[in-house]
Amino acid sequence: MTTLVYAATPTRFPDRREAGRRLAERLAAFAEADPVVLGLAPDGMPVAAEIAGALGAPLDTVAVASLRTEAGANRFGTAAEGGIAFFDPDQRGQVEADPEAVDSALLATERWLEQRSAAWHRRRHPRSLHGRAVLLVADVLGDEQTAAAAACAARDRGAARVVYVAPQVRLASALAVVDWVDEIVCLETVEQELAASDCYTDSRPVTDAAVRELLLESERARRGATRADAG
Repeated sequence: MTTLVYAATPTRFPDRREAGRRLAERLAAFAEADPVVLGLAPDGMPVAAEIAGALGAPLDTVAVASLRTEAGANRFGTAAEGGIAFFDPDQRGQVEADPEAVDSALLATERWLEQRSAAWHRRRHPRSLHGRAVLLVADVLGDEQTAAAAACAARDRGAARVVYVAPQVRLASALAVVDWVDEIVCLETVEQELAASDCYTDSRPVTDAAVRELLLESERARRGATRADAG
């Protein structure tokens, strides 16, 4: 099932947190599924944190990165943590022309993703997703390859169901992603390609330090709720 609400003129949100609060209202019914909220880090994390807080759900991250043979080269694909890679069919010639450079880029990007995830989690292991419903949250769905790679990473970590969540999605991207996720939930669907600057008044990139703090805040809030329930 896919929830798509067409908007001729996209809403411009004040910031990612406000978009997350509005999405949380639409996602209230998912609390019954006891989901894990997985932010497509770093920029999806403020949106994801608001959703996780509203649903009382655990918060975690998934990381993706563009694949390039060298700085400035065309992207030939997208990688996600766990050794997952999607290749751009339009860049097939580049891949076939220099397979050694492609292999080197794959290995280097996988190491970089592992290091970044470890830094976000302060060297602790990411949360298990085995058998869980996962709300995979981005700040915008404009690139279907990134969404597909992130969804595959969630499946690889054991997710039983993946719901892709974003405030706004491009219709063509949503149609391309439905093969990789069980459902898409958004506030608006638009025709044009979207960037963060189109969606948010404050579209500044989210720092690694902010990702770490959001994970810590979420864990503190869940521990506090557990103590309150026990009391």
